[in-house]
Amino acid sequence: MSKKVIIVLVFLCALSLSLGAVVLFSRRACNQERQLTEGFGRDALGLSPAQKRDLDKLHQMMQEKMKPLQNDARRARLELVALLQKPEPDSKAIQEKLSEISRLQSETQRIAVENLLNMKKILTIEQQKRLFETLCIGICPGSYGGRGCESGSFTAGKN
Repeated sequence: MSKKVIIVLVFLCALSLSLGAVVLFSRRACNQERQLTEGFGRDALGLSPAQKRDLDKLHQMMQEKMKPLQNDARRARLELVALLQKPEPDSKAIQEKLSEISRLQSETQRIAVENLLNMKKILTIEQQKRLFETLCIGICPGSYGGRGCESGSFTAGKN
């Protein structure tokens, strides 16, 4: 094998691993968000009925915005795999597809952050603190002895 082929294969392997990690992280973040608004998060946050109703509305609006983006990202990932499988992959087409996927993921993350900011408006300072502690555990489950974010690394209600 030539050096060029080996470099391309190494690049494609690294790209595949990176895409897999991104997909896994995206799914974990979506599951965490769903749990916070639909499951254990309600009990942990001690929400009032009005807060539950308001958070359900926010969650529904977020899902409506995200669903088309998630579908487009899924389609784009499948198209990327098809491009990568070609005997002579087109580097330019692959880069364009990666840019499209990045744009879709960025927009999805923007919507999720917008949703969290709107959630803060509904929650008390203490509920916000518990929300972000829970998010940190979901985002960094093995970090800091399983606690997620380092204790004291954020202060709810100051922003």
